[in-house]
Amino acid sequence: MKKLIADHIVKPFKRFPYFGRFRFWLLYWAYRITGWHIRNKEWDFVLEYLPKLHGDQKVRVLDVGCSRNLFCHEIVARGYELTGMDIEVLDFKYPGEFRSEDIRYNRGFNYDFVTCISVFEHISDDGKGDYKQQSEALKNMICSLKPGGRLLLTTPTKEFSIGHIWHGFTYSTIENILPENAIIIEYTEKAGQICMSITRLY
Repeated sequence: MKKLIADHIVKPFKRFPYFGRFRFWLLYWAYRITGWHIRNKEWDFVLEYLPKLHGDQKVRVLDVGCSRNLFCHEIVARGYELTGMDIEVLDFKYPGEFRSEDIRYNRGFNYDFVTCISVFEHISDDGKGDYKQQSEALKNMICSLKPGGRLLLTTPTKEFSIGHIWHGFTYSTIENILPENAIIIEYTEKAGQICMSITRLY
């Protein structure tokens, strides 16, 4: 049933080319009211760090693994300068700048925030369990930040990932692969999702 809803309702809904911010909030409340998906809890965590901007504030955000995430429309509407990065080539007009690149091998420069919402678990470690590719991705996300900038990372817990093809993580797993110029400043779990705020120190 969930796959049927995802394939025949949610995916076409995301591809609809108009009213991006309206569609974001429609999806948000559909998830929240029905409990069909937990993405709204991750969005809540990230959006607390990204309030509406005022005046001439210029704050840059890099959204890693943006794909068809309607979240991008809300970020732009709040006044942020948004860049999306994804390994897919998008077939729709992204509301900010778009880079078709892999975060494991590329990075941005001088962003105030990097967001990575339920993408980290899809980065492959080739079944070796050594987390080398996740470590490279994490390093490049941190290096994309200005010193003092924040990485807002959400990803499933080990328990939540059981039975899925993607990875799950623990606090210590992520802490162990953090580059030395970063520190976790907030950690919480929401509906089986790890939500972290990580700061670049220098």
